[in-house]
Amino acid sequence: MSSKAHRDVGSEQVGKHQGSRKRAGSSLKRKHLLYASAVHAYDHGVYLTIITLALFVQQDFPVTVQHMLFAIALSHFPYGFGSLAAGYLSDRLGNMQALTLGLGLTAGSMLMAALAINETMFFVAIFLIGLGGSFNHPTMLTHISQIFKKRLGRSLGTFGLVGSLGQFIPPITTALLAVIIGWRIVLIVWAVLAMILLLGAIRLARDGYGRSTPKQEKDGIDMKNTHVKSVDVKNVDMGSIDAKKESSYRSEVGSLASLGFLAVLLVALFRGFYLDGAQSVLPFYSSEIYGLAPYWGGLLLTFMLVFGVPGHIVGGRLTDSLGAGKTILISSTLAMGAILLLPIPIFELFLAGLALLGFAFFLGQASENVLIAEVSSSRVRGLTFGIKFVVAFGLGAFGPVIIALALNWYSMAVAYMIVSLFILATLVAVLFLRKVRPELGT
Repeated sequence: MSSKAHRDVGSEQVGKHQGSRKRAGSSLKRKHLLYASAVHAYDHGVYLTIITLALFVQQDFPVTVQHMLFAIALSHFPYGFGSLAAGYLSDRLGNMQALTLGLGLTAGSMLMAALAINETMFFVAIFLIGLGGSFNHPTMLTHISQIFKKRLGRSLGTFGLVGSLGQFIPPITTALLAVIIGWRIVLIVWAVLAMILLLGAIRLARDGYGRSTPKQEKDGIDMKNTHVKSVDVKNVDMGSIDAKKESSYRSEVGSLASLGFLAVLLVALFRGFYLDGAQSVLPFYSSEIYGLAPYWGGLLLTFMLVFGVPGHIVGGRLTDSLGAGKTILISSTLAMGAILLLPIPIFELFLAGLALLGFAFFLGQASENVLIAEVSSSRVRGLTFGIKFVVAFGLGAFGPVIIALALNWYSMAVAYMIVSLFILATLVAVLFLRKVRPELGT
């Protein structure tokens, strides 16, 4: 055989080997995306389970509507504020490693809530549930944004779509199961699911994805174009290297202080206000205004959030085609139209408003996350998402608090009028974003 033929055969074999490795890598990425999406679904399921069970818990413990709204906010504060520490740990320990801490805390606190003997013990438990849940979003969003360099909007759309399963399935199943087997057993089931996901995180951590920084960007070095002939390990000052890495990390954290990042955080804040407020008050509103039984709270939450599925699908595609800025503006405009229907005391219009609100909010979800990715570098992505969730869920938990305070002076009928003010503030924040950073996400 000629040397040319040998080269052709060798090239063909190398091509086949590279193609096989590429397919294996794509399959592994899909596995990580599906796992991250499953964690996302679980996370939202837990978040909404506390809201769904509120009226059932109220039957066992003598607390007012205002106290229950404060309790829901109590679980949401650490859900948001804990994201900052979770994002930092995600950058330093690795995404899966940080996630295991959160899932372990969630499982233990779920069992504590199930065994609560009074309202104080229950409130402490749901606070810890919120703290455990705070690890899920920043770790998994960082994971996806580091793995998928192309079509990030579509990948985040898939992440959101599967997450929607955890939004519209758990409320209805939780409500029905609470009627059949009791709310305490429901919480034990959620604890078991957390343990299963914990085992999955331990397994996937071995793949090496998401260990502090992506391999191709580690320490800011392009490994493909770096040629190393020899290294004298004895003469390498590891302390100096660590100091430079720490200085670089702090420098990139400092670069986040900008009007663009502030504008994105304001959008996240007011979106958190209006979604948390709309969800938290729904079981109490439907019971007081329409005289519906406790399980209707879960049914209506499911009804609203099921429309988030097409919202995620359309929103992910619009983000890739129109840009994140335009998509989130469309989302906020539709949400304003939806919220104006809810205070009208006609049940059919109430249902129409809930459906449109669910679609509108999640139409902008992928865009919100893409905006966060665009204002940060990969090395501080976990911390950046952590800050975002501190704002969206931690500070956003003041939405139910504001409504609870208003109910001390006004009737339940004003609840969604207050939510409309939150949406108006969101629109103003989006317009501010487009003014200070017109190129961002467009």
